[in-house]
Amino acid sequence: MNYEKIKNILAELGEENSTTVDVLLAINTIVNRSNSEWEGRDLVIRALDKFKFFDSVEQSLLLNMVRAVGLFPYITPHLSSMAISDRLAYEAHRVEGVEQGMVFHHLQAHVFSLIMQGRNVVLSASTSVGKSLVIDAVLAQRRFKKVVVIVPTIALIDETRRRLVKRFKDFNLITHPSQESVIEKTNVYLLTQERVIQRPDLADVDFFVLDEFYKIDLGNSTDESTRAVDLSLAFHKLAKTGAQFYMLGPHIQKISGLDDYEYHFIPSDYSTVAVDIQNFNLEMRSEERKEKLLELVTTLDSPTLIYCQAPPSANRVAEYLIQEAGLKPVPETQEIAEWISKHL
Repeated sequence: MNYEKIKNILAELGEENSTTVDVLLAINTIVNRSNSEWEGRDLVIRALDKFKFFDSVEQSLLLNMVRAVGLFPYITPHLSSMAISDRLAYEAHRVEGVEQGMVFHHLQAHVFSLIMQGRNVVLSASTSVGKSLVIDAVLAQRRFKKVVVIVPTIALIDETRRRLVKRFKDFNLITHPSQESVIEKTNVYLLTQERVIQRPDLADVDFFVLDEFYKIDLGNSTDESTRAVDLSLAFHKLAKTGAQFYMLGPHIQKISGLDDYEYHFIPSDYSTVAVDIQNFNLEMRSEERKEKLLELVTTLDSPTLIYCQAPPSANRVAEYLIQEAGLKPVPETQEIAEWISKHL
């Protein structure tokens, strides 16, 4: 059985179905193929969603495949029924110092290990991978006393600060220009690229993190070219001090502008969720593209995200949908919408 056939069988799998063994054996064959790693991982995730429809022996086989594809967090609820070898592998992926019982999946463990070895890492992977957990795990080791985390917006500064405050109450978190480091504490600077450039006290940083690294390419003449310049200046300001770095962003195949530094680039399609993708093969700036968007919007019956390539295109899509999609105002949001329209 191929990937598509197995996926369809899993979607229809129910209590009356008697083909569970054949399905698991077919998934196992794909998991063991070196050229179709994402297919095997995707099918294992889909099979886990049907876990209750397998008998105890089949469940044991499925959990072995979960280990094989590196999805150790999914093993947690079933750990008591796992073999010793599986438990040892699970413990090797446990995250110390962050939250009780937290474990890495395979990619997170690999990145964390490289950073702990003193390597610079550039990770390109999807949002679902949990790239930020690696940051927290690194901080939890308390190896670095002065750390900078560069995020693209002030809103993300506050979001990151709230997360770190909960996990590291003894850290000195610096977000404003008036704040200073404290010698006896671990100092973590949460800054935008502009604030990194402005601060004069970052010559002795031990480790820094740069989010959305793909915008560091100065050859990219997009609407956000100003941020690209500031981001590049901020990166080189810190990297030239010899500080170790961890750069993370969405899935791309190459990065430019880092020729002067040694780093380990990891472009990965690793995912912890199963996703159904349908391609329409429409031209980027065509009327057919707009018509298809309207058609899809009319079929939505649940909260939905529409991804765009940049803020200007997100604005254009929003305005287009407001004008053409016949969307009804939501009474609960009318007051705040009017306030935003007036003041912002």
